[in-house]
Amino acid sequence: MNLSLLSKIWLSTSVAVTALFGVTGFLLQRQMLDTTNQTLQQEAQASFLAYESLWQSRSDSLASVAAIISSMPNVRSAFQTRHRPTIRDAAGELWEKVADTLKETAFFVVADPAGNPVAALDSQSPVALPPNWSMIGKVRDKFPKQAVGFSQINGQLFQLVLTPVYVDGGADRQLMSVLVTGYVVNHLVAQKLKDATGGSEFLFISGEKVFASTLNDRSTQALQTSLPRVKLEDLVSDGVSEYAAYRRPLVDLEGKVTGELCVFRSFDEARYRVSTLQRYLFLIWLCAVAAGLGISYLLARRIVQPVKMLDQAAGQVARQNYGFRVPVSGEDELGRLAATFNSMCESLQVAQQELIRQERISTIGRMASSIVHDLRNPLAAIYGGAEMMVDTDLSPVQVKRLALNIYKSSRKIQEMLQDLLQVTRGNRGARELCQLADVVAAAVETNQDAEAG
Repeated sequence: MNLSLLSKIWLSTSVAVTALFGVTGFLLQRQMLDTTNQTLQQEAQASFLAYESLWQSRSDSLASVAAIISSMPNVRSAFQTRHRPTIRDAAGELWEKVADTLKETAFFVVADPAGNPVAALDSQSPVALPPNWSMIGKVRDKFPKQAVGFSQINGQLFQLVLTPVYVDGGADRQLMSVLVTGYVVNHLVAQKLKDATGGSEFLFISGEKVFASTLNDRSTQALQTSLPRVKLEDLVSDGVSEYAAYRRPLVDLEGKVTGELCVFRSFDEARYRVSTLQRYLFLIWLCAVAAGLGISYLLARRIVQPVKMLDQAAGQVARQNYGFRVPVSGEDELGRLAATFNSMCESLQVAQQELIRQERISTIGRMASSIVHDLRNPLAAIYGGAEMMVDTDLSPVQVKRLALNIYKSSRKIQEMLQDLLQVTRGNRGARELCQLADVVAAAVETNQDAEAG
């Protein structure tokens, strides 16, 4: 309550500005985090779609290559011989070119209808292939179409394309062999997927079995444990980082679920960007608050300046200085107040001048009354002395005495008129030192003269 008006206005404005920027920053930060979460979810989904496209492209490439190889007459003839060197010579060169194009650990196996391998080719590193492809018998109802899907064999996860090769023999064709092409889903394949999809993490699991992962062992185990308890739209954490997750089942050659693919998009980089942005926002908030405080102070000072001048003018009026005026700036409320204050001061000044004039007239009246009263005694003495000298026979001594009284009275009147003239001219005269006894004697003599007259 003891603060000045400027301090009150500035303080209230500062609180309002700070609160406004604080709420705005909070809402902006919250909106930014929500947008980041949605963006990461979309990035995870886009990574999954990219995986689908890439994986489907590879599957289609394998299927196309298998279909082309199986349709070549020389290769079909080599398949009929079931002689490994002949098959390798017929299909090896073409398969090597295709495998180099795919740039993966793809394999090529020629198996008989019972699933027993007849010949096997691989493009890069050796692959631990199973001794028997027993799933051929389970998917023969899908032939002559190609069978595509995942399969778990001897603790490994494969993506396979089974292409049937028939003996040309009219309408009733006989299955001669099956081309088995595919990939082993391992950590190398997962890393290739991560590089091809912009840094998303991949995890191929089936129950408690992990086939491939781009994460370290700790993160893989933590995420594998957390996944069953996490909803689709929720974030999942490995204890250090948070991820947006996208999951899909892995379907085998028979259409059954054999595992699950989980695509994770880390929040670490996004949170770092958000943290950096938060620091920038905080600095911007501080600068904005400081600028707001400075601007609000200048505006409050400009607003309060007319009020301060009115306060000073009121102090001058309280000291009866009615000639003080305040400048009128603008036609707003403060401008009209200043004009009204000036009008009030002008009215008070006119009233004061009229009061002074009336006081002067009253003073002159009182002075005239006093002068008349003071002149009455000397005039009475002159009148009485003159009357006695006219109507009475007096001795020379008495005449001389009456003449002296008349002289003193006339001299007294002359002094009083001279004093009056000096007062009217504003001359107070010089001060003189005198004895108190002289003043008393002069007063007594005046009274005696008055009584004698």
